Amino acid sequence: MNLSLSRFFESTPATNLDTCDREPVHMIGMIQKGTGLLVLDPSDGRIVGVSENLHEILGKPADALLGAGIGVLSEDIAEQLAELADSPHISHEILDAQFEADGAIYDVVTHAHAGRRFVEFIRNEAPSASLVRKRMRRCGSACSQIMGALTLRRRLQVAANAVLDLTGMSRVKIYRFLPDWSGATIAESRDDRMVPMLGMHFPDTDIPKQVRN
Repeated sequence: MNLSLSRFFESTPATNLDTCDREPVHMIGMIQKGTGLLVLDPSDGRIVGVSENLHEILGKPADALLGAGIGVLSEDIAEQLAELADSPHISHEILDAQFEADGAIYDVVTHAHAGRRFVEFIRNEAPSASLVRKRMRRCGSACSQIMGALTLRRRLQVAANAVLDLTGMSRVKIYRFLPDWSGATIAESRDDRMVPMLGMHFPDTDIPKQVRN
């Protein structure tokens, strides 16, 4: 055992404060596993773009859908999308219709941007539909509180509280970067047993360069 550990440490590159800056943690353009994405031309509903991993949901080559209407996947989804009016005030819309494939259920979320409509398929792994609706109500309540807050400080605190509530994490921090890329915690929601970090400052090496923007 000691010999194998020695070999491990001898063969593992040394780590320093610049190591994180070389990690491909941003992965711009990637789609998370368990999800899929379609891009529609809203003028006629044709599919003009697909994520490479959509075949994992559909069970067939996703690029075969290019040029077709989304109705080939689901008439319910197509009807609900046709009823939506593109509005700059709605960033995302969760459809009532769901998509089922290979025994899995996917929620369908859509938004419009740059003259295209994006349709996301997100696997629903919640234990019950009622729990999903409960979480959605929490999100709606938090959004209303954020929009109605009179100060930025209150808006940030509501956001941190909501993320903590929805995720079950022990701590949620909202971070502000300073001109030299150092930063400070400007809002925090946490388990009472944890040491507070509100107002604490961190060096520029705390956050990798590739995920700062």
